[in-house]
Amino acid sequence: MTDNKKSYIFALITVLMWSTVPTMFKLTLRHYSVYQFVFISSLTSTIVFIPFLIKSKPSIHHFFRNLKSSMITGILNPFLYYVILLKAYSLLPAQLAQPLNMIWPITLVLLSIIFLKHKMKKIEFIPIFFCLIGVLIIATEGDFTSLNFSSPYGVFLALISSIIWSSYWILNVKSKLESELKLFYNFLVGTVISGIFMLTDLTSSSSSLNGFYGAVYIGFFEMGIAFLLWFKAMKLTKNSSNIAKLIYIAPFLSLYLLTIFVGEEIRVSTIIGALVIIVSIFFHEKVKISSSDG
Repeated sequence: MTDNKKSYIFALITVLMWSTVPTMFKLTLRHYSVYQFVFISSLTSTIVFIPFLIKSKPSIHHFFRNLKSSMITGILNPFLYYVILLKAYSLLPAQLAQPLNMIWPITLVLLSIIFLKHKMKKIEFIPIFFCLIGVLIIATEGDFTSLNFSSPYGVFLALISSIIWSSYWILNVKSKLESELKLFYNFLVGTVISGIFMLTDLTSSSSSLNGFYGAVYIGFFEMGIAFLLWFKAMKLTKNSSNIAKLIYIAPFLSLYLLTIFVGEEIRVSTIIGALVIIVSIFFHEKVKISSSDG
């Protein structure tokens, strides 16, 4: 089997893992508080990345120097990102929270203009505008002309989570650490901070095994193994753009799983809004590529 075929297999497995995330979020939040959820998931991910720490054999000086520099990124992800995203999931149906969070490629572009001084042509603002229309369709459940949100705070949190995710990746642009080692430091920081918040949170007292299994699942697959497979796929592929497009299968697989395991009745407005967002992001990528070629 060629490396290119392997890359597609790794990418598809990753997409399948990520498509289960909204369902697992909703099911686990029935048993665990947000801080419990983030602590167990972050701890699980930290354990997943320990073999890469052992393989790299960093010195004590290197370990503490990079751990210190990873404090900010670790606070952003996994701590803040997942705390805010899970809070959004607790306030909104998963079919609304997921696509609202999915606009991070657009927020990444906008933040790159501000902080990395990237330039953008006027035509690139068109898909961004339509992406916002898609957000409104989902957030208002189809009645976007009245701007009537069922949970304004939940919508706000879901959108903020995409900004935090984008900020995390912007801060990682200049890092020279190996991806796996970088993730280990981030999740270690996230584990410590979420653990402190969990101990001070009166709602973090559930000992449900269902909550524990769900949090471990997210930490092992969504935060851990999925990233490793995705990195592997990107390294093996001849065309990273084609691999990246596979990620847009996940939202629709997620909607299907939500109907089966969570019992959410998928709204037509969710499907239309998600399609508008995905097409907008896809079109923006096409425009960006053609602009760079020109």
